[in-house]
Amino acid sequence: MQKETDCLNLPNTAKSLFLNYPFNEHVQRHEDWEWLLNAGNDLPFIVIGNIVCRRWLWPGQGLSHSGGFTYSWNWFLRNHNLIPSANREFFISKILFFKAAVDRKYSAIPLLFRELKSTHALTPANTVHLLQSLLFPPGLRRWLRHIISKIKR
Repeated sequence: MQKETDCLNLPNTAKSLFLNYPFNEHVQRHEDWEWLLNAGNDLPFIVIGNIVCRRWLWPGQGLSHSGGFTYSWNWFLRNHNLIPSANREFFISKILFFKAAVDRKYSAIPLLFRELKSTHALTPANTVHLLQSLLFPPGLRRWLRHIISKIKR
């Protein structure tokens, strides 16, 4: 059975928008982010509170992939100047650290901490939170959350 996900459908968007800001079809991932960063520097965007289309996916299908730290890191380095600093902190701490943890890429730790330091987001609490994602495998963290949620009931 398919599951339903929400997405943005742009049928009425001017053709010139996509001619002026084409998707980079040569990248494996993050092409939508790259497009938004490039177009968003020149164009105002409005966040729509309602669902404007639905996408149906078969079980096991998804729009994002875990892992792939090296690719996402290189993408970040190519595009970091387009990302506002608050969003840069989110991308480093939530996306890149997660991908490094999934890939067990311990050599990424100094790189990511250096980047976080440059965004002034390196706090002791943030450091502990980020290290736990690298030191404890995702399966163990899921199991611990499950146990903790049973205890809280």
